[in-house]
Amino acid sequence: MGGKPLFYCYSSLAELLAAVYPDYPWQVSKFLEAKTRPRNYFKDHSNFMAALEKAEEQLGILKV
Repeated sequence: MGGKPLFYCYSSLAELLAAVYPDYPWQVSKFLEAKTRPRNYFKDHSNFMAALEKAEEQLGILKV
């Protein structure tokens, strides 16, 4: 069936891989297309902080 039924249980490839390989430090942001995030993505504090740190780096912010 090509693995399609797995997506009835998992909403994304990143979620599926995290479930199958829980010990690997997945970076969910690497699986996302530009300008899209799963629902409630930024409610997770680590996702929110990672996004802020990435923005600081890209914008060259050294001190707030």
